[in-house]
Amino acid sequence: MTKEASATPQDFAIRYEWQEGSLPPPGHYEYTIRVGPVSEGEIVFYPDYPQHDPPVWTERFVVDGAAWDRLYRLMVDKGVFGKAWKEMDRPPVGGSLYWLYATAHGERVTVSQTMVGTETLEEVVDAVRALVPQEIWTKLRSQHDQYEQEYFERRR
Repeated sequence: MTKEASATPQDFAIRYEWQEGSLPPPGHYEYTIRVGPVSEGEIVFYPDYPQHDPPVWTERFVVDGAAWDRLYRLMVDKGVFGKAWKEMDRPPVGGSLYWLYATAHGERVTVSQTMVGTETLEEVVDAVRALVPQEIWTKLRSQHDQYEQEYFERRR
């Protein structure tokens, strides 16, 4: 990236999609975190496979400006921008997956676990997840626990 890395660009935005590995319902769940280009974000949570038409829970939040700036600098430091990401010859099989879509200085980047070198991005992924306030994570986990309980009660 040729632009000044110290200043977070006005167009900085991210979308992070995560999904649990292949598990029987209701063990599987997915979520998407979107933030930017301003400091407003949202998490959209699916407590089951989307094709099973589960409820969809959306929570909005505001991102602290310092955390947003740290995430941008971390992404620059870890080489998210300005790199030609390539798919692995043999992508991992099973387990959870993520995709990270980011925009900065007009450059759009897509990175997923199926690409070479993403093992260096664990800190970036953790920082993205940390943008969502803990009370929202707690609420979503509680709702998911309730969803699972009701699912099994319906099966009795």
